[in-house]
Amino acid sequence: MYTANHKIKSLIKSLGFNQAKVAKEMGISYSYFTKLLQLPLSPQWAKKVDTAIRRLLRKRKAQQEEVVQWFDNPESGLLGEDWYKEHAKK
Repeated sequence: MYTANHKIKSLIKSLGFNQAKVAKEMGISYSYFTKLLQLPLSPQWAKKVDTAIRRLLRKRKAQQEEVVQWFDNPESGLLGEDWYKEHAKK
């Protein structure tokens, strides 16, 4: 295993993602992604992986901000009208 590829695997795991999620974000299959991790790391490959991880982090941050916004204002409508109608009866 190449050191750079091992670092990529460790980074993905430490951020709470999995290789399949990163592969999906890159638009490639999981099997192709795992095969690429067995090859020497090229600059183009490293950039694509980095971009995919950054996109996943931005998505996670946006989701966390939505949760914080809802927590600060539960009536904000973030859960959808059906949820509010259902829980207003209780």
